[in-house]
Amino acid sequence: RILRIGLVASLAVIGAGVLIEETSTTSLHRRSLGGGSFPHGMAAVAHGVASGSGPAVVDVGLALLVCTPIAAVFAAVIAWRRRGDVRMAAVGTAVVGVLGLSCALAIIGM
Repeated sequence: RILRIGLVASLAVIGAGVLIEETSTTSLHRRSLGGGSFPHGMAAVAHGVASGSGPAVVDVGLALLVCTPIAAVFAAVIAWRRRGDVRMAAVGTAVVGVLGLSCALAIIGM
């Protein structure tokens, strides 16, 4: 269920970003010049979303897509703990830790 919700939400955000980009006048100007790029870094994405940049909105949708399986594993850890399955909860916690570490390293650019 979490995977389905995350997929639909991320596709909606990505679709909104593509729609924003395709309907903006700056997009037409950039394409005529052969330029344009996606924002790099969290601050640039936040600034881009605040200013209505389509590529920045697409980046947020992609981040949601990446976070969806992490949320699913986290929900499974909670379920395993509630059921008393300590071994699976420990394995799931380790997986969430590794995924979180890899995301943190990607954010800081390593």
